[in-house]
Amino acid sequence: MVGRSETRLRALYGTDACCIEADVSTQEGAKVAVAECQQQRGLPTALAHCAGTTLLSPLHRTTLDLYRACLSANLDSAVFTLSAFVDALREAREPGAAVLVSSVVARIGVANHEAIAAAKAGVEGLETVEKLFIDF
Repeated sequence: MVGRSETRLRALYGTDACCIEADVSTQEGAKVAVAECQQQRGLPTALAHCAGTTLLSPLHRTTLDLYRACLSANLDSAVFTLSAFVDALREAREPGAAVLVSSVVARIGVANHEAIAAAKAGVEGLETVEKLFIDF
């Protein structure tokens, strides 16, 4: 489990779980998360990217800061985490599997969900492209 607070993760999952404190919305944070996982438990061969947040705001009231924060938490974290995961697998010449969590708003129109719809549509596009072009 990776999150911004190891203390909160430990409270939820206990001491037996692999709990890593990292901000995967940054490239460095995602690399740290994968490296720390590898150090604690060995090469991760499965990834479930469930990071993200939602933003309920009409587009005309969504500030640049709100929009960027939504993209960072949802799309950037997926890009950086998947990239770090794939890099580790390629270096080890091992196969792996990844699941990226999206939202129904990426596919249907829902009022006041424009920013999260754009971010999660990006996640879906990333997953589709990676499936087609990843090779070990």
